[in-house]
This record gives sequence, C-alpha cells and structure tokens, in this order.
Amino acid sequence: MPAHSIVALFSLHAPERQPGQNGEGTRAGSLFGILPTFGAGSVLAILASSWLGWNRAATVLGTFIANPLLNPLFLSLSVIAGNLVVPPEFRIVLETVRQGDWWPRLLSLLPTYFVGNLLVSALFAALAYAAGVIAVTEYRKRRDKHSEKAG
Repeated sequence: MPAHSIVALFSLHAPERQPGQNGEGTRAGSLFGILPTFGAGSVLAILASSWLGWNRAATVLGTFIANPLLNPLFLSLSVIAGNLVVPPEFRIVLETVRQGDWWPRLLSLLPTYFVGNLLVSALFAALAYAAGVIAVTEYRKRRDKHSEKAG
C-alpha cells in the first residue's frame, strides 16, 4: 500500500480530527507496539486511543512498527539503552550469556531490559507522533491544493 494511501486511510477515517490527534494515535500504537506487552499491545493501544479520543486507525498503523523484522533491533537497542543507565552490577554483559550464566541471573537482567525498553519506546513514540502529524498535515495540504485546482 503506497504511503499516501496509508495517510489517506487515517485522515479520512476521522477528517475532523486535528493532525495532533492522528499523531497521538500513531504514538500510542508505536509505544504499545514496542513495549513488551506479550501480544496485547494492539488491543491496549486501541483501548487507550478510544478512551482518549485519538484516531484508532492511526493507532493500528502505529502498532505495525512491532513486526518480526524490527523486533531484534528493539531488543538490542533496549539492552544497550538499559546498560547505559543502570549501575554496572546490573548490566547485561555478553560474556555472561556466552558462558551460560544468564539463566540464574535472569530476574536480575530483566530490569535492565525493561528500563532500556521504556527509553527506546519513548523515543520511537515521539518519532511516530512527529511522523503522524507531518504526514497528515502534508496530505491535507496536497489534497486541498488539488481540490482547488479541480474546483
């Protein structure tokens, strides 16, 4: 599906909504898509968007960021970001994984991953908001320009 068709989908879904509401929808979708919600991300994102009055179609599109191709990237970025902000004794070290010592330490490693994942999710949610606002604003400008030429 071409990019302009995707923007048209969530712009036409709720044409009265401001671009910020569409951006909030894409932000919610990407946030819940990246957070480790164990399969419930899409449902949680749609519930949050419905409750807050954001564009649900934009939310669904935002959840597509959590696809099997990008999940290893988000996992790696989460570990790296977590390692940057936690004390040294809680860092996830590659040697620990290679030696097989990670299983007994799993519960001590998870907080590092979750802290990093919150940072990565927040960053990508902010980027998704900006992309959603820009895409809808530009689409509406082009649509209005073409309708003026035709009319």
